Amino acid sequence: MGLFLILAISVITGVTILSSVYVQSKDFNPGNTESNLLTLNNKKDFDYLFLGNSHARNFSRNNQHKNLEKELGGTVLNFGQGRGICGINDQYFYLKYLLNQGYSFKYVVHAVSPPYLFDDLRNQSTTTFFEEPFSLSFLTQYLKHPAPNKFARLVHYSKTKWKLNWLKLTPLKKTENVNALEKIDLKAVQKGFKIAHPNGLSDEAFESNKNILNKSIELAKSHGIQTILLQTPILFDAWPGQEKFNHYCKSLEDKNLASYIDLSKAIDEHHFFYDHHHLNTPGIKKILPQLKLSLDLRLPKH
Repeated sequence: MGLFLILAISVITGVTILSSVYVQSKDFNPGNTESNLLTLNNKKDFDYLFLGNSHARNFSRNNQHKNLEKELGGTVLNFGQGRGICGINDQYFYLKYLLNQGYSFKYVVHAVSPPYLFDDLRNQSTTTFFEEPFSLSFLTQYLKHPAPNKFARLVHYSKTKWKLNWLKLTPLKKTENVNALEKIDLKAVQKGFKIAHPNGLSDEAFESNKNILNKSIELAKSHGIQTILLQTPILFDAWPGQEKFNHYCKSLEDKNLASYIDLSKAIDEHHFFYDHHHLNTPGIKKILPQLKLSLDLRLPKH
């Protein structure tokens, strides 16, 4: 019985790994996938690591990653994860994992916003890794990481590697997102607030997520990496909880722990957005020079 169990586990693990090797053989890069680990190759030294939710991932989407690197004048690894499936806790894990695997960065650009800190729903998601290739090192390191719903997340991570959808995963071909808002709709904005905070603002989640972000900043600093907190453009006055959020970010800057770049009011033309807080491709192209200028004003030259 013991031998049979060992053989069964070996076969299951082997098939899971082989399915990931097959998918990884396709031509994935940060501009044509929402996955993070599928973009990794032999290169391990980067100028920038982008972390956060969809506001970070959006800089690379639709094959715009090369434009991002060109504008910033450096290499970028974008591990931002959108689609509402990844919270700050797993973004912190991605940073730990990359550093443990020998990756190096000069700067971490962490896209942050009040919904990212005032809610715990994304930290609770169990589908976070459904497009990540199976890796024993990733699995074993995550087992040591404190996370809610950890085992359910890892079960889902492993099971998806046996799905046909996983084997059929291919690089996205879209090169632009030209969807644009026709006008600013304040009713839609209020509806979006309710989606972002279905249970209202959570001070408990805010304090917990602040602690995680502090750990992320401290970890980066221990490796000689400077963290830049970035808020991307929005079409409304402010997110719920904006004042408290700004106070926290500015306190980190005052203590020289992280820089804070607030670009929330940098673009106010609705045709540069596909919703009220996500830029379309023309909007990304418009904001990049402003991001570069803001970074140049804050970052020491290596």
